[in-house]
Amino acid sequence: MSPTYTNRRLWTLVTSVLVLVALTLASLGSFGDSPSGLGLGSGLTLTPIRNRLTGLGASDAWGAEAPLCSPAKARADQCSVQADLDDIEARWGERALKMGEAYLGSGDRTRRFVSRLASGQPISLAILGGSITAGHSLNFTAGEITWSQMLFNWIQERYPHPDHSYVSGAVPATGVDYFATCYSLHVPIDADLYVLEGAVNDAYVDRLADSGTDIDVVDYTETLVRELLSTPETALIMLSLWAVPHPYLNGADKHAIVSEYYDIPRLSERAWLYKYFMQHQDELVDHFNQQDFGHQNEKGHRYIADLLIWYLSNQVCAYERRLAHPLSLPATQGTDVPSAYAPAFVPPVTVRQLLREKARPAPAAFCASTNARDEHGEWLLQPSRSEGFERLSMHGKSWWAADKPGAEITFPNIKVSSGRVGIYYYRSSAPLGNMHCWVDNDSANGRTLPGMWNYVSVGSYAHIRDRVPPGLHSVTCRVLEETNDPAGESHHVRIIAVLAN
Repeated sequence: MSPTYTNRRLWTLVTSVLVLVALTLASLGSFGDSPSGLGLGSGLTLTPIRNRLTGLGASDAWGAEAPLCSPAKARADQCSVQADLDDIEARWGERALKMGEAYLGSGDRTRRFVSRLASGQPISLAILGGSITAGHSLNFTAGEITWSQMLFNWIQERYPHPDHSYVSGAVPATGVDYFATCYSLHVPIDADLYVLEGAVNDAYVDRLADSGTDIDVVDYTETLVRELLSTPETALIMLSLWAVPHPYLNGADKHAIVSEYYDIPRLSERAWLYKYFMQHQDELVDHFNQQDFGHQNEKGHRYIADLLIWYLSNQVCAYERRLAHPLSLPATQGTDVPSAYAPAFVPPVTVRQLLREKARPAPAAFCASTNARDEHGEWLLQPSRSEGFERLSMHGKSWWAADKPGAEITFPNIKVSSGRVGIYYYRSSAPLGNMHCWVDNDSANGRTLPGMWNYVSVGSYAHIRDRVPPGLHSVTCRVLEETNDPAGESHHVRIIAVLAN
C-alpha cells in the first residue's frame, strides 16, 4: 500500500472525527447569545458535555430528558384545560401517556364531540366493556369509582350541564362478540361519545378455533363499529386494557385493524404498563387487585381515566387552536389532493372486501340475553320449555345453567333476518360440559359446543346455523353425555344469549 494512499485514508478519518465532534457539540447546545467566531449562527450557545450529562443515569442518557412530541408541549399558547394536562403529566409522566396513544387518526369525530362541550351543549356518554370496566375489584361501599365514572366526573366539572348523561353498559365476562349484536340492550343507540373496551376478553378467536368458536374478532368488532358510527355526530374511542394473567397479545391486535380502517382513536393501557411492570414487578400490587391480578384497583382505574382525559384535553386544545387560527384550506384538502373528503366517512365496504366491491347491506340484529331485563325486571332470554335448566346469577352475571346430561331448553321467537343464528355461552379452562344446539326441530344440522378451552373464563359466541329463512324460529340446546372435562365428571353448561341476524 502506498504512503500517499495511507495518508489520504488517515486524513479522511481525522476529518470525519472532527465533523462528528462539531455536530455533537452543536446538538448539545442551548439557545442563547452566541460567542463570536464559532460560526454556528446567532442565538446558539454550546454547553459543555460534562454539564449536560452530570447526574444522569444510564436510562436518562438514552433520552429521558428529551421532550416527547406532545401536542400539549408543542403549542405556543395555553388552552382552557392546560391545568388538567399538567396535573395528569405530573402524575404519570409524559412517556406513560404518549405510549398509550396507540392510534390517534384524524380526531374529527372527537373534536366534534368536544365542540359540543365547549359550546355549552349537553352530551351523552356510553360505555361498553367487561368486568374491568364494570369495576370488578373496586370497593364501591368505600367510595371507590370506575374509570368511566372518573371520566364523566371530569366532563361535569369542566363543562357542567344539568342534562349531561352517562350510562355504563359494562357486562362482566363479556367481549365485543356479544356487544356486536346486543349493545342496544345496554346503552343508548344515539350517544354522543362511546368508549369501547374489550381487548382482554377478546381472544384471538381464530387461533383458539374449534367446533364452538370460529368467528374472527375483526368481523364482530367491525359489525359493532359500523353500528355505532352510523351517524356523523357520534364519536367513538377504543380502549385496549391488559391484565397480569394474560400475555401481551390479546384482542387489541385485531381491534387495531378496525381502528385504523374506520379512523377511530385507540388508547392502550398495556403499551406502557406491560413494559413498566416488567421492570418493576414489585409495584403490581399498587395497580391491580391482589387476589387475581386480573382486575385493576382504583389506582389502575385512575390511569385509564387519565389516558382518556389527557386525549380529550388535547383535542380540546386542538379545537381551540383551530378557532383562533383558521386554516386557509380545509384540513381535508391539499394542493395534491384537491377533492373534497368527508371526515366522518364510513367505508361502504368492509375490511375484508376490495375497494371496488359492492357494499353489503347491514343485517338487522336480534339479541335475547340473560344480562338484559324487560320493563318488569325479567330476563329477555326466556324459554318456552326447560327440563333440567335453572337460573344462575353471581358477580353481576346471569345464565341458564344445567349439570346433567339430557337436560334440554328451548327458546322461542328468535327473529332471523339474513339467515344466521348463534349462541353466546360460558367457556372456561375450568371443568365444563358440552351441549348440542339446533334451530327449530332440525337437530341433525345442529352443532356441538364444547365448554372447556385453554383460555379465560368468559362468554363466547358460537355460530350454529346459516341460511335460516327470515322470520321467527326457535333454538334448542341439550346437555351431552360426552364432556371435555379430563376427569370425565363435569357436564355443567351455561347459556347467556341467543343471537341472530
